[in-house]
This record gives sequence, structure tokens and C-alpha cells, in this order.
Amino acid sequence: MVTMAVHTIETLSATPTWVSLRVPCQIENVDAVLEMLEPRDTQLDPKRHDEMCTAVRELLMNAIEHGGRNDPSLSVYLTCVKTHDAIMVWIRDPGPGFRAENLRHAAIANPPGGTNLEHAEIREAQGMRPGGFGIFMSRRMVDDLIYNEAGNEVLLVKSLR
Repeated sequence: MVTMAVHTIETLSATPTWVSLRVPCQIENVDAVLEMLEPRDTQLDPKRHDEMCTAVRELLMNAIEHGGRNDPSLSVYLTCVKTHDAIMVWIRDPGPGFRAENLRHAAIANPPGGTNLEHAEIREAQGMRPGGFGIFMSRRMVDDLIYNEAGNEVLLVKSLR
């Protein structure tokens, strides 16, 4: 019989306007995090709400997969703050970070005027799963997407107006 350690999401802070979580680096935790963050009264219309959720999902998956290498002994930290004007989500992963110019396997590296699929060939050659659109899509779904200098922390901002 094989037993697996259960790595649970830890709530570090929880008020109606501020939620902070420690999330073990397991892709299975992404849906649970989104449920925990599901706002009861965001004042976002359904389209903008779905955009924010999609952007958080994509960047949380990146943090777990690339920063945390899917290692449940490592954690991603996530904080969601709601102000009168915006919803902000901050994500920090345990990895060393990245530089956008080094992400040839991601859609953000595709040349302007290209097919937006140039990165797919690189992913295939490196034996990576199909994808690479997370940052590219997220930038278009939120009002601001800001990375720290190292590239292992990101802040997503979605205006309520």
C-alpha cells in the first residue's frame, strides 16, 4: 500500500477584504484556491470577474509548475485584497524567478506580427506540454500585471470600475 502525504492550503489571514494563503505546490490546489478566493460581492460584471479568475488561475499554475516545480514540500504565497476601486492578487513562488526575454517557450516571446505560435515549436522540441499562453493572456485580462525584479512575484490588479 502506498500512502501519500496530504499537503493542505493554510489560511494565513481571512477578512472580507484581505485573504492570504500558503499553497503547497500541487496543481490540484488551484481550483481549491479559486473557490476560497471566490468573492461574495466583487462589483465586477460577469465578464470582468471571469477574466480576473482566469488570469489568477494561469499565474498560480505558472507559480506552482515553474517556480515550485510541482513539489508539494514547497509553497506559493497568495494574497487577495479588495479595495473600493480594485481587486488585487499578489502571488510569490519559491523559485528564483525569470526574465521575460528568456521565455522563448512562452507566447510573450513571440515576435510582433508573427503567428503567436512560434513558441509552440520550441515547447515541442524541449518536450514540454502544449501551452505557454498564461502570461500573454493574463496581461490582456487585468488592468495591471506587475512582476518584481526577480520575476518570482506578480501583482494582478483589476479595477472595479
